[in-house]
Amino acid sequence: MFSALKPDYIYRDFSEDIADHDDDYDAEEWNYNGRDVLRGSIDPKYPDWNVYWLYDENLTRIGLAEHDSDNPEVFHSLWFYDNPFGTLFQESTWKKRDITLWSLLSSEAYQDCLEDDFETIFDRALHSTIRLMTPEMVTTIPKVYSCPKCNKKSLLPLKCSDATISNYLFSEFSILFLDDSFIIYEAPSNSRVWSLLSLTPPHGACERVQEQMPQEPESPTEQSDHRHTPPRPEQEPGSRTPQEPHQSA
Repeated sequence: MFSALKPDYIYRDFSEDIADHDDDYDAEEWNYNGRDVLRGSIDPKYPDWNVYWLYDENLTRIGLAEHDSDNPEVFHSLWFYDNPFGTLFQESTWKKRDITLWSLLSSEAYQDCLEDDFETIFDRALHSTIRLMTPEMVTTIPKVYSCPKCNKKSLLPLKCSDATISNYLFSEFSILFLDDSFIIYEAPSNSRVWSLLSLTPPHGACERVQEQMPQEPESPTEQSDHRHTPPRPEQEPGSRTPQEPHQSA
């Protein structure tokens, strides 16, 4: 998840288990963004700002709240979505398609990948105009290592003496967004992914598929209150005044 408080930081812990430092903690009831949650203690892994993991009534981890350490009333809540791209960008409109990468391959190509235990699929795609993008590749775009003599291309350095390095993304290509299970996802045209990759949203078949899918409502404006001492967030633009705390039942 891209941090909203620290834009250069990415949270990579998506576990739904209770965080180790919250094991014996008596979680407090909070309301973030209209959602009643149980909030754990401050995560010690983040010394420069305050991060609290959020849980539902079953103690399943469902997101986090990040507060400015000097001004706790300045905060953002981030949530786990039902797909990794939605979680990464905090965008509810990413669409999970009912197909996998394997269903797009010819039987011959599938057999070739099967013989390699599916370990070379990303390298094989380098010989086409299709670029495969996982959430990890979106945040750290790889380089392409090529050898013109042996006609090899790889995302890992080659031992060939004539190997060259080029950009993974180029002018004429198509992107397939997929997760670790090779399930395909559709990116919304207004997603942050396009500006992050310095690309223009594509038009065509994928866009038409998106238009046929039902649209989910956008996330509501950030709001929060606390059962004990509830600071309200500073909104952009403007700010909100503090609200009296609610008493726990």
